[in-house]
Formats: sequence, structure tokens, C-alpha cells
Amino acid sequence: MSPSGAEIIRQIKSQIDEVDPSEVKAAVSNGNGNGGAPLLIDVRENDEWDAGHLPGAKHVPRGHLESRIEGAAPDPEWEPLARRQLKQGCPFLALAIADTQLAPGAREPVETAALAAMRGGADRGRAREDAAATRKPAPVPQPAADAPRPTAEAPDAAEPPVETAAASAVSCQALCAMHMVEICNSDKVLWSAHRARWEPTPCGMRRGEPFLAQCYQEQWDTGTFDTSCVQPCEASDAGRSRLTAILQESGCVGDPGPS
Repeated sequence: MSPSGAEIIRQIKSQIDEVDPSEVKAAVSNGNGNGGAPLLIDVRENDEWDAGHLPGAKHVPRGHLESRIEGAAPDPEWEPLARRQLKQGCPFLALAIADTQLAPGAREPVETAALAAMRGGADRGRAREDAAATRKPAPVPQPAADAPRPTAEAPDAAEPPVETAAASAVSCQALCAMHMVEICNSDKVLWSAHRARWEPTPCGMRRGEPFLAQCYQEQWDTGTFDTSCVQPCEASDAGRSRLTAILQESGCVGDPGPS
């Protein structure tokens, strides 16, 4: 199943680092590490811009961002970006970039590699299902009459962060459940679209807002939980390390300690 536009945006946003004003000031003063000054785009409205703005910033009000951003910001090098997404285990994003930004000739190799990676992920998923089907199921105790019945929905809550536990002691399933919930909870655009004021939430804690409940469920319904998170995590140490680093940066897991 192809990801929705909203899902692609959420995946991209999960890879974007947020910086505080002190970091912006340092970048403006010292450069962006690539030999030049960072590009500052101010998306506030006119009255806020007129009240004060950073020197050198370009003004593109949020209401005109999509139509004017190309004139304010230089085009990125799309092909290297798409290939980086492939190397980082994000074939869906690489395919989206190829389909929308690359010219014929450059597009086909990226599409072929992205589709191969996606098929490989699907094959691994089917292999796990086949292996599970051949195993003799363990006896399942019958629940009491008043016990809640399990459902096929996403888990009610991801495992909470445990500072004293190393991430290496936590399963990929648990780490990914935590990551899926964190993606929704930290998506400020999603909150704003539903006229809700964003609130910080302990990592892995599911909230009760309907739009967040829908977002949580979509991570499982679209296959993002398994294809884009669990499979890369279980496939290699590098995949697990990338996921662990994201969760450590969010404060979701403790230091894994020496390996």
C-alpha cells in the first residue's frame, strides 16, 4: 500500500531537526558548516515581520509559502537527496522525490532501487509470517468473562521510557511503537490543522484527542509501523542504531551504554 500524502509529510518531518534561538544565532554568526550562511525563511504574517525580524531573513508568509518558496530558496540537489534516503532505509521518501522532482534519466534508477527495497521489505515480512504460520501455536489461556478482549488496533500505549534500561534491552516492536506515537505527538502541523494548541507529552504516551488517535492508528494501518520501522530495525544493527538515536534525542530511551 502506498503511503498517503500526510504520511509522507510525517515521515519527512520526523527527520527534520528543530533548533532553538541560540543555535540559530550561532549558525548566523559562524556559518552553517558548509562554507556559507544558513538560509532563514520567516513565515510569520506581515504585522509580525514588521514588528521585528532577523537580519538577512527572507519573508514568505505562511499563506503564500507553497507558491513563493521557490523564489526565496534555491532548489536542493534532488538526486543526491533521494539517494541518501535510500541509504538511510527510507525507500518511500526516495520514491516520492523521484516521482515529483527528478527528470527522466535520473528518475528511473532511483525508482528501481526504491521499489526493490520496498519489495525486499515485503518479502521479509511474508517470510516472517510464513515462519510464524509453521510454528505450533502456544496454548492461549481463556480470559475471564469480564476481561477485556484484545483487538487488532494499535497498542493502547507504547512502553514508557525507562532511563535505567539500555535501548538494546528493548525489542524493535516496542521501540517502533514508541516512535510511531512520538511522531504524532510531536507533529505541530497536525495539531495546528485541528486548531489545537500543541502540548509536550511524555514520550510514548497516547493522548485522547481524536485526531491523534487517528494518527496513531494510521501508523499501523498504512504499514508504516512494520515496513518503515520494525523491518529496518530488525534487519541490521545500523537500522536499530538509527532508530535508537532518534528516540534518545527525543528523550524516549536511556543511554544504551557500551556495546
